[in-house]
Amino acid sequence: MKTKTIKVSNNFITEIIEIERKIISFLIRYPNLFFKHLGKLSEYEFCDKIAEELFTVFSILKKEHNEITLQGLMDYLSGSVYEKSVNEILSAAKLPTYEITESEFLILIEKLNIYSNKMKLISFLDESKELLNNSIDPEEVKIKLLENLTTIKKNKSFVVQNVKEILNSYKDFVRQPDEQRARTGFRKVDEAIRGILPGETVCIIGKTSIGKSALLQNIGHNFSSSGLPILFFSLELPDISVAERIIQIETGCDGYSAENLFRNDSETLQHSADLIYTTLSNFYVITESGLTTERIEAYINFVEKYICKQKIGLILIDYLGLLSGKGELYEQVSMNAKQLKEIAKRVNVPIIFLSQTTKQADVFSELNINSTRDSGVVAESVDFLFGIWKKKEEQADSNEIPLVIGLLKNRRGHLGKINIEMNRRNLRMKEINE
Repeated sequence: MKTKTIKVSNNFITEIIEIERKIISFLIRYPNLFFKHLGKLSEYEFCDKIAEELFTVFSILKKEHNEITLQGLMDYLSGSVYEKSVNEILSAAKLPTYEITESEFLILIEKLNIYSNKMKLISFLDESKELLNNSIDPEEVKIKLLENLTTIKKNKSFVVQNVKEILNSYKDFVRQPDEQRARTGFRKVDEAIRGILPGETVCIIGKTSIGKSALLQNIGHNFSSSGLPILFFSLELPDISVAERIIQIETGCDGYSAENLFRNDSETLQHSADLIYTTLSNFYVITESGLTTERIEAYINFVEKYICKQKIGLILIDYLGLLSGKGELYEQVSMNAKQLKEIAKRVNVPIIFLSQTTKQADVFSELNINSTRDSGVVAESVDFLFGIWKKKEEQADSNEIPLVIGLLKNRRGHLGKINIEMNRRNLRMKEINE
């Protein structure tokens, strides 16, 4: 059989080399995190450049430490015997310097694995074409095609870490920029949970019309100041309703005033629209009905790759009960809650979603961890569970509705209750001190 040729463009090779160099930068800066995720690179078979440049770095260090071992290299990179800065090492190795976060590193690994599979696929097609042209035995062709297809499938690797390794990973993580943690914008909530990490999930439960959706959009509004993209899945409200709430929260006007504002072309309208777009230019809305969790993950990957072209900072879903799935309602809700957690870990983004409470609760009932409706698995699968209920009957002449956010499950701290108010005109929410 003739030697097959893998046909790839120069641009394709250039992009692979750039990704490999970014990975080298990440290795030098955060070696423990690099080795923590090394198993994810198991599918990538084209590591010549990585190995070559690692050897260059190793050679530079060896000039200073003649008896350096692999453990010595690890200690050196971990900062135990740091005598040169990261940039100095990379410069000496004639490598460009990149500031790469753990989230970006995981995306780079995924890209390399995709490219690896692309090159395997090209090779597979070349070989299959040759088989079809030259073989007279259909069974031989069938067996070879199945073998080639099997090699393209992803293989899960085993990653086992000892305590020292996970402590080093923890150290590397906490030293990364604070932007890695999503904040709700409610100070007492954020202090209690210490931010929401990539891969974590939050469920907010409450009765119908209590203000769950408004709370979710307020969190989105607050988070938008981070500059990171927000992806809002509105399975309940259509785009017009989402837009009106955005106008209310951003401008402080009520729904009636929002209609009047946008009914007539004016300088005021243009100024308001420009202000809203500037503030929420990173806020993306999806109102497709009947979404499955698989479709949600596909949307996340699509938006990151083709729309915002960067890592999403926060995902909001309104609400869990409207996601499609197989089986009875309890099975659907249970499976979807579990799958949202798996998606959060896979895409490495925090997810906040809404859910209903049991029928026994009313708008004034203090909620607890058993108040989730349709499935107890919801509370088990999430990292944080918030409840929202009315504190007391509001004054008839008051625009402020007193509410309570209950911290019903908190992986990183205490439980408790936080008093907030929602303005009935513009749906803005704020913490209150009592």
